[in-house]
Amino acid sequence: MAKKIDLRKELEEQRYEWGLLQKIPCSKEDNKRYCQMLKDGESIPQGVYRYVDGAGVEMNSFYSIYQSDLTQEEQDELLKLEKLSMIRTIKNCAIFFVALTAISLLVYFLIAAQSCGSLRI
Repeated sequence: MAKKIDLRKELEEQRYEWGLLQKIPCSKEDNKRYCQMLKDGESIPQGVYRYVDGAGVEMNSFYSIYQSDLTQEEQDELLKLEKLSMIRTIKNCAIFFVALTAISLLVYFLIAAQSCGSLRI
């Protein structure tokens, strides 16, 4: 059976990637204090989370989450502007490769014409 994807988790990851949510690392002093709190059996404050590495092991550093106060319309505008920026980049890359191809073909035909001309002599 195919593995099911947690769409809420995927949505949250995309929000981090596009800057709608940001992880704000805690200071070294706060990290030490939160580690001590966990050792003492206390719970860390609400809104503070523990970093987890790729293997799922909890680390001894913590972060809080900053959520921008943008309205839904402002978020949509931001994402549309990001799309436009990416489209412009794709267009510039396409222009570059078309120009490079045209120059390469021109050089090829010039070399081919020169070599054909030398065979006739």
